[in-house]
Amino acid sequence: MKRSVVRVHAHPPLKAKRAMQFIFGPIIVVGGFLIMKYSVAITNSFGQVDWAEKYLRGGIGAGTYTMWRLIGLLTAILGGFWFFGLLGLIGEFVVWIASGTIKR
Repeated sequence: MKRSVVRVHAHPPLKAKRAMQFIFGPIIVVGGFLIMKYSVAITNSFGQVDWAEKYLRGGIGAGTYTMWRLIGLLTAILGGFWFFGLLGLIGEFVVWIASGTIKR
């Protein structure tokens, strides 16, 4: 009697990963820009954040709006990095910085 072999992939195949990058990367970038564009509406929906008002208050006095714009910018940048397959560089950079600061 023959046994059938079932192969289980721990990670999705490379083609599926690339397809996800090309589909969801631009969606994440657009989402980041929408967060920046609608930061006032988001603030009106969720309210002001006290620590953002305290620490991000610039000359115009809009700490929560600035927080949402920074979150949107970070989201757009990370989405672009993921789209172009450069997200691993950020992880390598963090490990490189951490390896110099951690004493063994």
